Amino acid sequence: MIRYIVAILLFVHGMIHILGFAKAYNIGEIPQLSKHISKPMGIVWLLVVVLFVITTIGYLYKRILVGNRFCGISGFTIPDNFKLAGC
Repeated sequence: MIRYIVAILLFVHGMIHILGFAKAYNIGEIPQLSKHISKPMGIVWLLVVVLFVITTIGYLYKRILVGNRFCGISGFTIPDNFKLAGC
C-alpha cells in the first residue's frame, strides 16, 4: 500500500515539472511560474519529467535499475542497512 502511495507522489511530482517545459515553450499561460524559463532549461525540466516517470516505474516493479544500492535513477541512494518499502 505504501509503495503505491510513494509511486503516486513520485509520478505527480514529476508531472508538476511539465509546467516548466510548458512555460519555456509557451504552451499555455502558467502564472504560478513568474520567472522566465529559457528553452534549454525547458528541455531540462522535460528530462526531469522523464526521469521521474522512469523512477516511478522502476519503483513500482521493484527493479534496481543501476547498482545494488540504487533505487531508481534520480540519484537517491540507499545505505546497505536501510530498508525502504518497495526497494
